[in-house]
Amino acid sequence: ICVSTRVNRSLPSAVRDQLAVMYQNLQFDLYQSEYTNIEQQLLEGSLDLGFTCIDAIQRVQYQELYYDEMFALVPQSHVLANYEVLSMKQIAKYPFIQLDEGEYSLPIKTFQNLGLHVQIKHKVYDDFTILAMIRQNLGISILYQNALSDYDDLCLIPIQENLFRHVGIAYN
Repeated sequence: ICVSTRVNRSLPSAVRDQLAVMYQNLQFDLYQSEYTNIEQQLLEGSLDLGFTCIDAIQRVQYQELYYDEMFALVPQSHVLANYEVLSMKQIAKYPFIQLDEGEYSLPIKTFQNLGLHVQIKHKVYDDFTILAMIRQNLGISILYQNALSDYDDLCLIPIQENLFRHVGIAYN
């Protein structure tokens, strides 16, 4: 089983536990990868299942499990902190910390589709590092709700364009 680093951290263990009850001789090897690599490994036959963003895959089958909304995160002292909703156009005006998801990034795709140029100042793989950087006023970011557990001192603001990641189990 391969899991995207951005998939809910408890999902693989919940599925593993349920399958272990149903299939007692089933062997699990857990790998971590990014969305498009998971699809490629499924096509090559090196994986049987992968938890991934189904919007990023095209050539394998999948079953959608849930969706995950994205939110803007800004420091409490930021000029955008008092807004109830932010547009991608507003977000694009400020230094941006991009969550590095590999070849597929929903926020970057949305900026591009809207014809907006975003000021990417940092590209970071780890969401906890991004939270720390926001706290240090190094930029603002957009993260998945399920990845957020320690943000009480930051402002979590809905995005007008309603960014959602669709998570599923992919197979070939």
